[in-house]
Amino acid sequence: MARDRHPLIAGCLSALLSHVGNRRLIARELRCSAGGSPHCSFVVVAQARKKALDELLAAGHHNVSQLAQRLSSPAPVGA
Repeated sequence: MARDRHPLIAGCLSALLSHVGNRRLIARELRCSAGGSPHCSFVVVAQARKKALDELLAAGHHNVSQLAQRLSSPAPVGA
């Protein structure tokens, strides 16, 4: 999968943005230039939405608009 090609970059984005945002954020790669895309694309979500994002990516959803729409519902409390 494209999101597995650059885990170091995704991890650095997660750490940097978590620090700047003062909350835990998770970055996942959506598209990768090494996999044929014109550029690499990442999506960043709050820790509470990590499981939902990973499930959507595993199901083949890599369109930013689709992901935003599917993840726009409130995150479950305590997740």
